[in-house]
Amino acid sequence: MLTFFLQIAFNSVDLPTFGLPTNDTKPERISTGYVCNNDPVQQINFKRWFDRMQPQTLQIATWLLYFDGFFALIDLLDGYSYLRYIRETYRFGFVFGLVNVALYAAGGLLMANERKIGYKIAIAASISPFVVRFIAVQNPLSDSLISLAFDVALVALLLHTQSREHQRIWYR
Repeated sequence: MLTFFLQIAFNSVDLPTFGLPTNDTKPERISTGYVCNNDPVQQINFKRWFDRMQPQTLQIATWLLYFDGFFALIDLLDGYSYLRYIRETYRFGFVFGLVNVALYAAGGLLMANERKIGYKIAIAASISPFVVRFIAVQNPLSDSLISLAFDVALVALLLHTQSREHQRIWYR
């Protein structure tokens, strides 16, 4: 029986890269015109409304912020709820309702773009239904059980330990 021994020892093993670069690359960004790189508004991607890389608690909270903002807008304009009551009763009611709707949208957008201010705005938006109910009827828990459950769930999702840790570590 004839055997062959390997004459050359491998110094390193080259694995296939499947078309990916073999070195870490980071392209240089070239800006045109006078652009301030420190402006936080320019660093927000307005096309990014949802971040799949966040923990599940923040993902669900982001969706609930958008849904609650939509329904708050409907209630403000044509609903039979507390926002309409505040709009018709107080002089500042319509502006208060628009600020409430903007809190939901801004909180969701800024959380999707990993901003700490977005997390704080989202917490303010999640507490706003209780404030609205208190202004309207002096009882923050006076609503249908399902609506109250969603409001409490949003607050709980945002104040969950996993959500707080993620925003503390990863948000800018």
